[in-house]
Amino acid sequence: MISWTFAAEAVVGYVLLWLIVRAYRRRQRLVIQLTVNHAGKEFDNFAAGLAADLANHLGQLGELYKTIDEANPPRRSAKVERASRT
Repeated sequence: MISWTFAAEAVVGYVLLWLIVRAYRRRQRLVIQLTVNHAGKEFDNFAAGLAADLANHLGQLGELYKTIDEANPPRRSAKVERASRT
C-alpha cells in the first residue's frame, strides 16, 4: 500500500512538472534554477551540473524540433489556397 506522504509528494511533483511544461510552452523560455543535493555527498558533482545539463538538453530538443518543422512545413489546404488567390 502506498503511504500518504509518498502520494502527496507524487502529486506535488506532478503538479510542478505540469507547471514547468505549461510555462515553457507559453513563454518559449524556461529558467532552470540550481539544484539542491538531498541525496548525500556522493551526488554532489551530479547535482552541481544538473541544471546546466538539463538546459543544454532542452536547448538541443528545441533546435531539433525547429529543424524538423523547417524540413516539413505544414501544407496549405485547397480551401486556403483558393481564398488567398481572391
